Amino acid sequence: MPYTQTLTKENQIDVTQEYSPGGHGGMDVVCLDSAHALYSPVAGTIVWAQVWNGDTSPGGNMSWGNLILIEFAYSQYILLAHLAEQTWTEGQTIQKGQYVGAQGNTGYSFGIHTHIEYWNGGQSSRYRQDPSPIIGIPNQVGYWDVVWGGKPPLPEAQWHAKELYGYNRESQEAQQNAIMIYSILCGHFGWTLNAVAAVLGNIERESGYNPWRWGYDEPLPSTDYHREGIGYGLVQFTPPQKYIDDPLSKSSPGYAPHFSDVSGSPDDGTAQMYFMSEATNLWYPVGPYNMDYETFKHSTDSVAYLTSVFLDTYERPADPEATRYDRQQAAQYWYNYLAQYDPGTPPTPAGGRKKIPLWMMCQPIFRRRRY
Repeated sequence: MPYTQTLTKENQIDVTQEYSPGGHGGMDVVCLDSAHALYSPVAGTIVWAQVWNGDTSPGGNMSWGNLILIEFAYSQYILLAHLAEQTWTEGQTIQKGQYVGAQGNTGYSFGIHTHIEYWNGGQSSRYRQDPSPIIGIPNQVGYWDVVWGGKPPLPEAQWHAKELYGYNRESQEAQQNAIMIYSILCGHFGWTLNAVAAVLGNIERESGYNPWRWGYDEPLPSTDYHREGIGYGLVQFTPPQKYIDDPLSKSSPGYAPHFSDVSGSPDDGTAQMYFMSEATNLWYPVGPYNMDYETFKHSTDSVAYLTSVFLDTYERPADPEATRYDRQQAAQYWYNYLAQYDPGTPPTPAGGRKKIPLWMMCQPIFRRRRY
């Protein structure tokens, strides 16, 4: 649930251009946080989601760049223009205080900002009125702290796991597992949401958000659990010599032969996230991407780009092109879903958290599976 909008003088929003009914027609604001994160000042429905085509000439719709138009009451609209990327589609609902996207410099623009208009009476710029009473920012140049809902903390969540098959993206199990992943990687290890979303997009195709899933959905352990080619866990890694058969691994409490000794144990998810964040030796830069693992974790590049980076340098399936677009779409879904929350600190999984075995933090060199 978004927080209530507040207004104080704390230098969060810089109003650079006031509303003028005969000319500019709106207000230009700059969100002063490092990510230029923009949140919706109203709740409503997206009735227009323009994708900028690169035109920078003044006049015409493209001068607004990437934009969304929100109908928040009958024949009343808020327009948010010059977004860095278009992550919305027409017909989607948006909540007051929900993350819209990063402010940008698209269209006819001279710097990163958001152009905001209020249309009262119809879906046309001829119905422009002063937006300040709607968005809660005074119609005057200056610095203002406007928290359009802020970022609520993550909902309570716990790991969900089962022996076979994955979870649907919109299921409660998948969403709670995504919250756990976000809280650990972002809240504990300092990953950006962009990088977390890229991992989640790949996880959908690999394990279906099930931290106890083995490749090919074989009920395990079995006599051939150690063979090469069987993926395990959220990102489906199986280093056979250093993980399954390594004496140090087997000597760790709860190995048997997984991170946990209980089928479908929720502790596996936490262990895997700690392991993945630390195991830089699983990262093999290939193809067009010149990005090391630490750079990836803290990158603010586009979600689609980072999804491809992770796919090609960590996952590396046999035919990445066949699933690349699906992975990117899933990643964007999780970016939009999680961006409305503050990751805070990682919650404790149900039943308490096990101590992470020492071998997991040693970053051994693994032999990778290849499909």
